[in-house]
Amino acid sequence: MVDAKTIKNSLTEDQIKKILNSFGASVFSETENEIIFPSLCHHIDFKNHKAKLYYYKQTKSFYCYSCSFRCTDFDEIIS
Repeated sequence: MVDAKTIKNSLTEDQIKKILNSFGASVFSETENEIIFPSLCHHIDFKNHKAKLYYYKQTKSFYCYSCSFRCTDFDEIIS
């Protein structure tokens, strides 16, 4: 049986982008170390807010600088 951590760690950066894009959150910018998305983790109208949801490539984790919340899984972001 495959657990959630195994799935999370196997996701590619392109898959991360596609998943967030499916919720309407396109990449705002990208560097070698991070991908920045709109803050869809807590704004219903996230397209009208600053892009402060960071995905850190090395740790495969999210951090929202709007609400100072470290999100480790997609369910924390979209719930």
